[in-house]
Amino acid sequence: MDNSVLGNVSIESGVLGVGDPTLQIPDGLNPDLWLKHIKDGNAACCDTGGDGTFGIIIRTSEDSLDLLPEEGEKISSLSSPILINVPSGKIIVADMCDLEPQVSNIQYSIDPGIYECMIHMCDNEPKEFLGFVIVLKKSEATEARNDKVWEIEQLG
Repeated sequence: MDNSVLGNVSIESGVLGVGDPTLQIPDGLNPDLWLKHIKDGNAACCDTGGDGTFGIIIRTSEDSLDLLPEEGEKISSLSSPILINVPSGKIIVADMCDLEPQVSNIQYSIDPGIYECMIHMCDNEPKEFLGFVIVLKKSEATEARNDKVWEIEQLG
């Protein structure tokens, strides 16, 4: 898969987060603040259904937020894309309460801007890959607001 990163992240809050580390998303277990960050376009996240270590594929696409055939069978995904602001061109994928650069977090570089972000939960049989595929597509939006998001989507 061109332009993708594969790794693992450990989740202890039950929520996977995706965001630009320079936006200083506060750490800690505060779902109300996480929801505010989603509405403000500072992060995308999903409830994993529990704690554990999950595989992560993150990639950009020019045209579709769908999975590629080799990425597996889609179990569930966000019902609509979330807009996120990436002013630094850096993305961190980690536990939502720890979106800062660390060796254990997945880091990804893209052009700065506003992106549509879709998180898919996947399960390949046999268990070649169990985890999340995060697809980013450059948006034409002028601001990353998600006013119609009312809760953190559960995918696990």
